[in-house]
Amino acid sequence: MSGKSYRPPQMSKGVEDSKPRRSKPGPRPSALSPQPSPLSTQDSGLSTQHSALSTQRYRWTILALVTEGQSLAALVGLCLMPLAPFFQAEFDLSRAQVGLLISALYVGAVLSSMPSGWLTDAIGSRAMLALSQVVIGAGILLVSRAGSFLQAAAVMPLVGLGYGGINPMSSKAVMLWFPGRNLGTAMSIKQTGFPVGGALGAAILPGLALA
Repeated sequence: MSGKSYRPPQMSKGVEDSKPRRSKPGPRPSALSPQPSPLSTQDSGLSTQHSALSTQRYRWTILALVTEGQSLAALVGLCLMPLAPFFQAEFDLSRAQVGLLISALYVGAVLSSMPSGWLTDAIGSRAMLALSQVVIGAGILLVSRAGSFLQAAAVMPLVGLGYGGINPMSSKAVMLWFPGRNLGTAMSIKQTGFPVGGALGAAILPGLALA
């Protein structure tokens, strides 16, 4: 044997990296550390269920308010038919002129329908409901103070502007509060506001005009 000292073969780096490494044990959970309580989990579930039930009840209240808004708007929008004889006697109008007053109202409704949808998206259904009712009330007040057919015909489109803003607002409110399930039922209930308002106007307004 030669005088050179023997050296063992070196292991390549890839072989060393392939060796499994033992992971250091993590800290053991202490007995004093907070653990999720079954009671707290149950309370959280009950709270979520209670919130869902409250939302279910509240959305039917919203539907009632929206339907009421539809009824009031229809009471105004459809009031000219039962009040036509009183308009004829007050302003000495022909039947054609009474028809023109009704047309003037719906001209305002046509002009405001599409902008009312955009405005509802911008300010919300609640603000749009209040704004529409204010415009309708202001228009009716001005019509009641009109001294001639031309003045009444000029102001009547203002009533229509508020009248046209009711349907986009109410439809969006129903779709927000009744997504998917019960949407058709809620929409049909909302739409009953129109005939209900028209029926109430025909039953009440002629008696008030005679009083």
